[in-house]
Amino acid sequence: MKTETEVKPARKVPGRIFSRKGSSLLWCAYYLRGKEYRESTQETDAQKAEKFLKRRLKQVGADQIGAASFITPQQEKVRISELLDALQADYHLRGKDSKQFLSNLKYVRLAFGDWRALALTAEKVDEYVKEQLEKGSRAATVNRRTQLLKQSYVMAIERGHLSKAPVIRHLSEKGNTRTGFFAEEQFRQVVTHLPEYLQDYCLFDFLVGWRKSETTSLRWELVEDDTIRLRGEDSKNGEPRMVVLEGELAELMARRKAARPVTTATGDVMLVDLVFHHKGQPIGNFRKAWQTACVAAGVGKFVCRVLDNPWPFASANPAEPTK
Repeated sequence: MKTETEVKPARKVPGRIFSRKGSSLLWCAYYLRGKEYRESTQETDAQKAEKFLKRRLKQVGADQIGAASFITPQQEKVRISELLDALQADYHLRGKDSKQFLSNLKYVRLAFGDWRALALTAEKVDEYVKEQLEKGSRAATVNRRTQLLKQSYVMAIERGHLSKAPVIRHLSEKGNTRTGFFAEEQFRQVVTHLPEYLQDYCLFDFLVGWRKSETTSLRWELVEDDTIRLRGEDSKNGEPRMVVLEGELAELMARRKAARPVTTATGDVMLVDLVFHHKGQPIGNFRKAWQTACVAAGVGKFVCRVLDNPWPFASANPAEPTK
C-alpha cells in the first residue's frame, strides 16, 4: 500500500518533498553522508515546504565543508532531562549514584530539565550560577551541579545524541579549604565521648585517612588476614589501595570482628557484611553525635543560631543549640 506521494517542486531542488497518507502536512527528505533524513516541514503549502527544505540543505552544505556541524531533527528535540536520565543510569551502573550525587542532580533537573538541550546557552548557565551565588550557595556547591550538567552533555555527544554543548564555566574555589582540624590528642579525647558504634569507625578513618564513603561501605570480603585490599571500583578516585593491619589497626579490626554477629528481631544471629555498622545497619549521618562529643571533650561549644550566644544561656525561649 502506497503511503507517500512525491510533490513535484516548482523548480529543481536537491532532496525531495512528499505527502504522507493521513497527514495534511508536507514532509521533506535529504541526505548527509549517505544517510537519509526525513522530517515534517510543518507546512501545507508546497512553496513554503520548499523553503524549509532549502534551509535544511544549507545546513547540510555547511556540515560538508566543515563550517558547522549538522543538527539532526532528533537532536533538536532532545531535552536536558533525557541527558540527565542517561547520566543517572551511567552512575548507577558504575555504583557511583551516591546520595550526594542524587541530591545535586535533583537541583540540576529543577533548573534545566525542561529545556531543549540545544537551546541552552552559556549565558543562561551564567544566569543560573549568578542566581545560586546570590542565594548563598557556595562556589563549590554550584560547581558540583554545573559539573553534572556538563557531564550529561559530554556523554550525549560521545554517544552521538548531540553535536555540541554550551560553554559551562567553573568557579574558583579559592578560600574553600577546610578548616577546623585538631591535634591527635584532641581527636582521641573526642572519640571517647562518641557512642560505642562510632568510636572504631572514626578511629579507623583517622588512622588510614580514607574518605567517609569508603569506610562506610567497607565489607569483610575485602579483609584478607592482616590486609585490607580496597578495589579501584570501590575507591572514590578509582585507584586500588592496600592497608596492612598491624598494631592499633589490628586491635581495632579484632574488635570489629567480635561485633560482627548481630541478633535479629526474631532472635536469630546473623553475620553483618559491613565492617562498621550500627546494629547491622550502615552508619549514616552522625554530625550531631560528633558535635556533642566535641563539646563534651572541651574542643567545641554550642551556640544559639538566633542570638549567637553560648549554650546554655538565660532566655525564656531558647533556640535550638548547634555547634
